[in-house]
Amino acid sequence: VYNYSSTIYFVDCNDATCSSPTSTAIDAGGSTSSRVSIDCPTAIDCKLAYYESNEGDITFADCNDATCSVPTLVDIDTAVRNNADVDIDCVGGATACIVVYFGEQNDDLVFAACTDADCGTCAGAGVTCTTLNANAGTYYNRLSMDCISTSDCKIVQYTDTEGDVNFIDCNNSACSSAVTTDIDTDVGTSSDSARVGIDCAGSSTDCKVVYTDETDGDITFVDCNDTACATSTITDIDTSAGSESEIYLICPTASDCKIAMYDDENTDISFADCNDATCSSPTINDIDTSAGGRGDVALE
Repeated sequence: VYNYSSTIYFVDCNDATCSSPTSTAIDAGGSTSSRVSIDCPTAIDCKLAYYESNEGDITFADCNDATCSVPTLVDIDTAVRNNADVDIDCVGGATACIVVYFGEQNDDLVFAACTDADCGTCAGAGVTCTTLNANAGTYYNRLSMDCISTSDCKIVQYTDTEGDVNFIDCNNSACSSAVTTDIDTDVGTSSDSARVGIDCAGSSTDCKVVYTDETDGDITFVDCNDTACATSTITDIDTSAGSESEIYLICPTASDCKIAMYDDENTDISFADCNDATCSSPTINDIDTSAGGRGDVALE
């Protein structure tokens, strides 16, 4: 799924190399700054969550077939801040997706637990919405979520008001009694905002976090030692990445994480293979050494 020219597109790959994909325009109400996230409980039942800047909405799309040709669109929240970040996790199946996003004009962090296949609106039925962090920041906030179960989600967020990277441990299905831990309190507050990623590899007590540190120009890896990441081992895996780097984290196991990185300092796309649980001595290879200006990355 991607956003192009003010339209959200869904792509169904019809073979292993995606050589003859089916592309469907599912919503033309977005903009060039729309953010989008996807999770698929099954190959014929994908769910999308995205931000529409033209309308100021967080929208949930329930694909009703493999190509998402006739999606059901529901606005979870109709009054969110410009450029709101959003993530989705359907760990509980098609009727129990979880969406987290920055909402309202003061950029509250909102946790939306869907109870219906089409989700619902925070002001109505089909979803339970909880504000986790009021006044979390402004335009440049970033977030990432991983859910071990519907009652045990973990969220990492960057707040530009304080220049922090925070870990949020949800202790129930509504995330109404969350525990927040500051992982790093000085990653910068400018428009080059920190990028964040999280993967718990199925374990509530051994989550991994990666983020960009604008203050130091680093890409940093965090190995959490408990469910709230109250204690952790922190390793800078790239100390000269620059202030506008991008990252993406995947952990096949707790001791074998992989990271795709855009290195702003060298304009490289790099791949980091963590060789242990703390990523203390990663193997880093440059995939592309002439990536040009700020590049986004993804990994699976």
